[in-house]
Amino acid sequence: MANNPHVILAAEPTTELDSKRAGVVMILLRSVAAEREIAVLVVTPDEENFGQFDRVIRLRDGFLEENAPATAGA
Repeated sequence: MANNPHVILAAEPTTELDSKRAGVVMILLRSVAAEREIAVLVVTPDEENFGQFDRVIRLRDGFLEENAPATAGA
């Protein structure tokens, strides 16, 4: 963050957190992205977080699905 990046890459940033703290992390990532006008790329298997993103690209059975549904099992 000190070097003013254009992109933040976050690999499973909420994996070891409870749902409350995971929510705080997601809010912080969105806030930083908005304040600095940068992109945040989050890789996560946690489908509960999908609704927090402007764009979702899911890898399913080796194929990319853009704007995949934000609900589990979809």
